[in-house]
Amino acid sequence: MAGLSNQLSQQRPRGPPTPSMSTPAADFDQVTGSPPPPPTPAASPGPSHSRLNWSNAKEDEEAYLSSLRKYFMQCNGGQRTRLLADLLNLCTSGQLSFVHQFVSPLLKKDPFTTLPDELCLRILSFIDDPKVLARASQVSRRWRDLLSDDMTWKNLCVKHDYQRRLSEVHRPIHEASTVKPEDLSFGQQDDDSASNDLAGALTSTSLPATFEGRANARPVLRSYKSHFKQRYLVDAAWRSGGRNVTRNITQDGGVVTSLHLTSKYIIVALDNAKIHVFDTEGNALRTLQGHVMGVWAMVPWDDVLVSGGCDRDVRVWDLSTGVCMHTLRGHTSTVRCLKMSDSNTAISGSRDTTLRIWDIRTGLCKNVLVGHQASVRCLEIKGDIVVSGSYDATAKVWSISEGRCLHTLTGHYSHIYAIAFDGQRVATGSLDTSVRIWNVQTGECQAILQGHTSLVGQLQMRGDTLVTGGSDGSVRVWSLKRFCPIHRLAAHDNSVTSLQFDDTRVVSGGSDGRVKVWDLKTGNPVRELVTQSEAVWRVAFEDEKCVAMALKNSRTVMEVWSFSPPEELLDEQSMLPPKRRPDGPVPDRPLSAFSLDYRGPGSATASIAARRTVTTNAASAHVDKSTIPESDDEPFHIRLSDESFETYELDPPPYTLEVTKKQLKDMYRDMVTVRQMEMAADRLYKEKKIRGFCHLSTGQEAVAVGIEHAINKSDDVITSYRCHGFAYMRGGTVRSIIGELLGRREGIAYGKGGSMHMFTKGFYGGNGIVGAQVPVGAGLAFAQKYTGGKKATVILYGDGASNQGQVFEAFNMAKLWNLPALFGCENNKYGMGTSAARSSALTDYYKRGQYIPGLKINGMDVLAVKAAVQYGKQWTEQDNGPLVLEYVTYRYGGHSMSDPGTTYRTREEIQRMRSTNDPIAGLKQHILDWGVAQEDELKAIDKEARNHVNEEVAAAEAMPHPEPTPKILFEDIYVRGTEPKFIRGRTPDEVFYFH
Repeated sequence: MAGLSNQLSQQRPRGPPTPSMSTPAADFDQVTGSPPPPPTPAASPGPSHSRLNWSNAKEDEEAYLSSLRKYFMQCNGGQRTRLLADLLNLCTSGQLSFVHQFVSPLLKKDPFTTLPDELCLRILSFIDDPKVLARASQVSRRWRDLLSDDMTWKNLCVKHDYQRRLSEVHRPIHEASTVKPEDLSFGQQDDDSASNDLAGALTSTSLPATFEGRANARPVLRSYKSHFKQRYLVDAAWRSGGRNVTRNITQDGGVVTSLHLTSKYIIVALDNAKIHVFDTEGNALRTLQGHVMGVWAMVPWDDVLVSGGCDRDVRVWDLSTGVCMHTLRGHTSTVRCLKMSDSNTAISGSRDTTLRIWDIRTGLCKNVLVGHQASVRCLEIKGDIVVSGSYDATAKVWSISEGRCLHTLTGHYSHIYAIAFDGQRVATGSLDTSVRIWNVQTGECQAILQGHTSLVGQLQMRGDTLVTGGSDGSVRVWSLKRFCPIHRLAAHDNSVTSLQFDDTRVVSGGSDGRVKVWDLKTGNPVRELVTQSEAVWRVAFEDEKCVAMALKNSRTVMEVWSFSPPEELLDEQSMLPPKRRPDGPVPDRPLSAFSLDYRGPGSATASIAARRTVTTNAASAHVDKSTIPESDDEPFHIRLSDESFETYELDPPPYTLEVTKKQLKDMYRDMVTVRQMEMAADRLYKEKKIRGFCHLSTGQEAVAVGIEHAINKSDDVITSYRCHGFAYMRGGTVRSIIGELLGRREGIAYGKGGSMHMFTKGFYGGNGIVGAQVPVGAGLAFAQKYTGGKKATVILYGDGASNQGQVFEAFNMAKLWNLPALFGCENNKYGMGTSAARSSALTDYYKRGQYIPGLKINGMDVLAVKAAVQYGKQWTEQDNGPLVLEYVTYRYGGHSMSDPGTTYRTREEIQRMRSTNDPIAGLKQHILDWGVAQEDELKAIDKEARNHVNEEVAAAEAMPHPEPTPKILFEDIYVRGTEPKFIRGRTPDEVFYFH
């Protein structure tokens, strides 16, 4: 019987694979130490039943089944179908389930096993996501072989604009050192020419001498797949990884005046007359000493460096030895700018108003260019043409070979500080806040680009794109085809001190101590590189390296960031498909580069730098402009910044928000109206027309407006005494709110509440006792739960109130009874006379609920507030109980009008927040950038709001005062018609009768 059982188990067809059957093991990612993403398509789960058991089969069962099989094989198609149908009708549900599990795998077929290679590759060519291709290569041997075809990766390189590696482009060393990406033609060719260029870059057997060091340090990448992998990993490291090294340059705070990054050196000039030379990893090589005063200009070319400064000398150095080869004298004032036109010719510009052309081989002056009437501040060279900018408000176009002025470019009203020149067009940035574009052939001004509000001191031109940086802290990206802005980046809190961009990213440094990386195509922030410092002097980068010079703890330091992937990931052999084996298990699949979140091996610094926190950027959202409809009422989706939220024991809200153009304009109108109303209250208080307490919310408008646009009128809102904006959004009029502040009879609380007590339907104003509104709000939420319906209570309090005991008692009751309460701390950073950090041991107020989930929100972005409160409302509607929200915001004024607000914080801090993170300016920037409205329409809204508030304030001031009689003290206590007959007084004379 046992022999028959074994025979039957061998003859019977096996069922579908089950968990007990051996399957190929998933690869273990050797770099991240975690399993890779599931293959595409993911394997279907096996059935849960056991294998068929033939041990209890009867002796005659095999003979019967054999005859049945013979009969079935002799049947035609119709007979087979009828037989199967009859058998299936006799089956139980469990048996039918077995049949289903047995048949399903037999009906599936891998199309790539039957289709020809050409058709398979054609199908794969429609995939744009490299992660999908990488996972697909793990499905089977056949899929892996197909995806090893280089044409697939060639197409992907073109789609992702990975035309050529920057480090493989043939260009002179002086251009590489100053990293001028406008000399490259990335992404500006048709597909054929792009492919040809890419093919040339990847099949080249040698690299120029400029890049010998880098080529020797890394395996040469020859295939499109390896090229794509290298570029993908570099881009990933720029987004959230990289390794950095910090070096102290000086023990004092010497100002860095110039920085150059070449393939061999990092060169730093300072105002203490020294020039420091480092290798590309930041290791000190030598110090060039010879200048006796500050060095303000320098330019490298291969192993030669030309420098100039306040001592009026131009010096020529050998970087490999540190020897000064020539000292060129002739200028009579500070040398302010230097460029080289070729390996033998340098041109210097000076405060003595002249330019000098030098032969650095012989040390002789070849020509002196005279014509400017004030200091020469900047110059640029292309071929035989040099363009100079001066404090005399003109730029001049010179012929180097002829030594004469070809054109004088006039039009600016003040000093010119920056020049960009591509051979055809000249861009000049001036103290008059404008940027002008000139035709170098005719000297005519082609366009005036306006938008900066202060000195434009940073310019870079590349193809048809111009990027500018100003002392107003903003960076702007312009189209030179249409002469209009593409992106307006609120980059820094103070002057932009350094600026550079390539085809992918913009890197800016500012005197606020930050280095920021931006996505050139979308204008979205990518990350901050340098840890917070006192100031950033200079920044320079190339494809896999970034160097920043900063002031930290009163010392000048250099941070060198490397974004090069580990060499083992770029080994060509590791990416080749393994040879087929006739027997044995499937060999290990090649390591997938696209399943990695590249941080740089062993880099704790990178992990810390990549950690996300909530931003207070009021304009951090973005949208695909092609999805914005023409109609004002048709919805579209925006994408919030990844830094909009932080969560505690909670999944984050969706980072997409559905809005319409009308909603965006309504939110803008509401915030402008609230701001105008608060400014009017400020004025009335200073005129001593408003007496008593007055707490303004200027700067916090996004919280009130965002909340109201996320809830319904059936919901309740209860706030602290900083409540004017909420009262307006809940339905109060400007007239009634200002009237209440003035103590007038027609005020929103009949002149009896003032700033601290305002009420309207669904709104319960502030409470004089700090934090007392929180348990009252819990009571409102209890009433909502008791009466039923999809309603919620928004309970607001300040960071100062968050330490009060009644707040925690309210938390406890709300969680105990699972109330629909959205507790919200308006964290504006400061309480009465002190910062939150000095009054609270835990300033993450969204975690204060302990057993209640929490959500931290960018309270300066009205869109993030709206999205978060919508999410909170849905949370309560699903009977999940309360949430603790924290709105990270900022008040521009004091705690109250009696608090100046500048004794515990600096005026510079307030101004920085006003100029960079203002909620109204942030939404306005979105509306303009996304084409929701034109600037004229927004100006009309501003004017309408201003006029409306002025009219309402005038009407409020004309309201009558309350009668100065004791009678009014007893009015408005009870709902009319529900009053008792009388209220007992201390004496019979004080008894008040209502009727």
